[in-house]
Amino acid sequence: MVKPLLTKSFGVVAANAALFMTVMFAAFSAASGPFVAVVVPPWSKPDNVVSVIASADGSLVAQGAVAWIAIAHSPNRDFASRLRAAGALFLFNPAAIPGCFSRK
Repeated sequence: MVKPLLTKSFGVVAANAALFMTVMFAAFSAASGPFVAVVVPPWSKPDNVVSVIASADGSLVAQGAVAWIAIAHSPNRDFASRLRAAGALFLFNPAAIPGCFSRK
């Protein structure tokens, strides 16, 4: 039988580990630099990711494994804020999510 104290300790450790991993992922996957992985709403039109990139004065580098993810490029320093204003849901460093760009 598991002691209640051990169960509570495990829960605290697990919660702290999950929080730590979330913070580390957010820190290392933050979109910075000229190349950005762009995620738009999955329920939008299939060409929406291209429209968002074009609206932000960027260029399409690679299409993702699904129609709502792509890698974009722009030399503009405010590219990330332009993408968000154009309708991007999430922006990531493309190196942080390589599995999203491989087709099976």
